Amino acid sequence: MKVQNGPDETAVAEWRSNWTTVLVASLGISLSTAHLYSQGLFFAPLEREFGWSRTVITTGPFILSVAAAIGIFFAGRLADRLGPRRVVIPGLLLYGAAVALLTLTSGREWQWYGNWLLIALAFPLVTASVWTAAIVSRFKASRGLALAVALAGTGLSSSLTPLVVEATIENYGWRPAFGIIPFFAVAIVLPLALLLFDRRKSRDPMTDGPAAPKRVPLSAADLRTAVVSPAFLYLLAASMVFAFSVLALMAHFVPFVTGKGLDRASAAAAVSAVGLCSIAGRLTTGFLLDRFSSTAVAAVAFAIPLVALLGLFHYDGSFIHALLIAIVLGASLGAEVDIIAFLTARYLGVRNYSAFLGLVQGCTALAVGSGPFVGSLIYDSTGSYDGLLWTCVPLLVAGVGAILMLGRQPSLALVLDRVPAPTPVVA
Repeated sequence: MKVQNGPDETAVAEWRSNWTTVLVASLGISLSTAHLYSQGLFFAPLEREFGWSRTVITTGPFILSVAAAIGIFFAGRLADRLGPRRVVIPGLLLYGAAVALLTLTSGREWQWYGNWLLIALAFPLVTASVWTAAIVSRFKASRGLALAVALAGTGLSSSLTPLVVEATIENYGWRPAFGIIPFFAVAIVLPLALLLFDRRKSRDPMTDGPAAPKRVPLSAADLRTAVVSPAFLYLLAASMVFAFSVLALMAHFVPFVTGKGLDRASAAAAVSAVGLCSIAGRLTTGFLLDRFSSTAVAAVAFAIPLVALLGLFHYDGSFIHALLIAIVLGASLGAEVDIIAFLTARYLGVRNYSAFLGLVQGCTALAVGSGPFVGSLIYDSTGSYDGLLWTCVPLLVAGVGAILMLGRQPSLALVLDRVPAPTPVVA
């Protein structure tokens, strides 16, 4: 007599079969985060041309975050129903077209806000919750590392985008710089997605097998079970306070260091280090998540930005100092998205992974937009970023506490995935 549990793929076999999906997902995720890492470079050009305040400029991305908070959840549910491939391919076309409209900005504030609202309608279709759905359904033994490699796309974006955008602004102006994202979406990511992304029938290494039930849409009962659970609430709280703090620091990093005397080219070079370090941080985190306590790894990663804050409080205007701060921010930023994706699968399961991660990321999107916006309000009202720095300190401490509390909660994965007990099969 033996117990039949379905195929037992090794990590090597998983990578051999699915590496192209991970590659394209990484590029797609880099696209969806490019605007976050370049927005600080547009402050000065838009201030000069239109006389806008930083609050006006960051209101656009804030509108995106508010609208996307709802859209990301529904895009996740759509990916669970139709499959990620059928969501991201039209999403790339719509997102590229919407971002291209920023090149036509005329100085009217309502047009600026309206453009970002259009971007918000397409943005949820190309977010990490959709791209990574194809990965969690294909990887189990190497899920942490696979997610880390895919989510390293944000590191690719944050390392290359500031350099490319700054060079384009310097040589051709800010309008062509806004055209970089649409070009990347339509000319590079879209063809690769059509050829290589999620082409094989998805299999769920956690629930596939003879005894596994069919995948069903997320029910109201499952949604209610998840969102009222302490595990979900701690995960959401940690994600939101981290995103608010670190994205606020990232968005205002260039204005902050240039305001202390550093030139723009050096500031852009320092920001590019964020991407390289986030890739290293993400891959290291993925490796550790597969081998050690996920909440312990997460708690350490979520505490790292406190070191960057200490550096910002004592910033002396030098390039080396700015580079060290960027390295620390990059290492922490690289770990966060990977951790949230991993913990979502661990505590909420993989059956409706995209919907649950979309719900977490949708709420977190509010924090992503609110951080830079609040930073602008503080600067415009006080002429200093000190208030922002002091705001981030207790928030980051609270985020670490939420992660530590999460580690004491039971996983809902078996309940929400409805994984039955193995059925004995006579040989």
